[in-house]
Order: sequence, then C-alpha cells, then structure tokens
Amino acid sequence: MTLWIPHGQLLVPDTPPEADSRMANFPGLNEGGHTGYHELRRQTEAWPRTEATPDGPADMLSTCRDLYAHSYYVYALMAVGCTWSVFAVEAALRIKLGAGRKTPFSTLVKQAEQQDRLPRPGWDYERLDAGREFRNRVVHGNQHGVLPPVVARNIIGGAHHAVATLFPDEDSTRPQPPRA
Repeated sequence: MTLWIPHGQLLVPDTPPEADSRMANFPGLNEGGHTGYHELRRQTEAWPRTEATPDGPADMLSTCRDLYAHSYYVYALMAVGCTWSVFAVEAALRIKLGAGRKTPFSTLVKQAEQQDRLPRPGWDYERLDAGREFRNRVVHGNQHGVLPPVVARNIIGGAHHAVATLFPDEDSTRPQPPRA
C-alpha cells in the first residue's frame, strides 16, 4: 500500500472537482468545465515577479497565486490568498529593512515609504493597505474572510507589485502595475 497519489491520478477516480457554487455570481468564470480556474490562473500571470525576490516571500507569493486560482473550487481560498499575500509583503519588508520580529507592519510600510522603497505615488497604495486591514480583521477574529475576485485580485496583485518593487531585478527599472 502506498500513501501517495501518482501524478495525474485523481483521489476518487472519475470525480473531477466542481466549481464552488458562489463562483456562478461572477462573469467570465462560468463557461463550463474548468474555464473559471484557467481564467483565474491567467489573471495571476499579470502579477509582477522578480528573480531578485528572496525565497521566503517568493514562495509565499507563489502560494497566493495557487490559492487564487484554486478558489474557483473552494471560494474561501481567495481570502486565504489575500491574507498570505500581505504576510509576504511583511516578510519582504523585514528582509529589505533589516527589521526585527516585533516591528509592526504599519511601521515597516511607513519606513519603506519614507525611504522611497515602495512603488511611487499613483501605484494604488490603497490595495496594499486594504490587504493589511483585511488581514488584521481576519487574523484578529473580527471578520470572516469573504471577498469578490476583483478585490482579491487587487490585493494579491498589489502585494506582488510591492514585493517586486522592493526586490527589482538588476537589469530592470521599477515594475509596472499589474494589469487586470
């Protein structure tokens, strides 16, 4: 007996996952089959990534992209991806600023802004701040995490943009905002 499932084999044969029923409320995700998953996955490709991003934040952002796409099947994963994306920004700021574990996230953001390390004005900082506020409400038990895809896309995309700006590739300038 083996405890792993061979690549490409379903846990329950001939039973593919079904879309979360709430996804029926969002245009563009309901063309049948798994088109909603593929559309959400396609949207993640617009979010900037750099080779210079340290492994920790890069792995966290990779997980966020997976969570966002898989939310087609489990809607709550969208909120998890948003929360995790803010953790990725926090980790990236701690690394970039050399900050300790006890420094509050809001202080890290203010320091990074003062040092001109975050995207310049006009990049929609509100996306990152909305993600921070959402994360705080969820983590402190004040809100159950439910977001529409467009809000989640903006929060997770904003986190990708912030981290890519903190760790640009040497041969690039500041990354452009993610496209929807």
